[in-house]
Amino acid sequence: MQIMANRSYLYSVDDLPADGQTPRPVRGISEHNSRIPLAHLVLVGRDTTVAQSLIWNARVAVAGDFAGGLDLLTRLLRAMVPDEPPERDWYLADTQKIIDFLAGEERRGRYFFMEAGELLAPGTPAEEQVRTIVEHRVPEAVAQAETALADPKGPIMAALRDDFEDHFESFYSDTLYFSFQ
Repeated sequence: MQIMANRSYLYSVDDLPADGQTPRPVRGISEHNSRIPLAHLVLVGRDTTVAQSLIWNARVAVAGDFAGGLDLLTRLLRAMVPDEPPERDWYLADTQKIIDFLAGEERRGRYFFMEAGELLAPGTPAEEQVRTIVEHRVPEAVAQAETALADPKGPIMAALRDDFEDHFESFYSDTLYFSFQ
């Protein structure tokens, strides 16, 4: 596997890839430079599984239930909006923009589908690294989101707000570096 741009890519699909077949349609959702953001991990955080990549000939993708992931992230983003201006207006506009994009009917699928291959480290088997994402990083991100929702005025929610850009402000677009139109 050749490492290229070092991004996490997020799509929605109705079926998972099988036997070298690319499911149709593959809808672009988001890409994030240099790492996998919390938003991508939360979106694939329900009924998560390792999947065959659409980009590489390896099982280096992560899939999760679209509706469940969208629900969790939407609730988290809405809860992040502070009660007091002037920050309230900024968070409200930014979170609503993300929610509106993700919830658009043209992007709905059965699964959120995250390609993590560009971010895997050399020297460790790629599929082992993806299993670690599925078994550890995704559950930790979901737990972080659920803890923040349970205590919206607590330290975890405050930390998520402080790092909003790193966790949630990805490049959201129907057309990503790898597109499958």
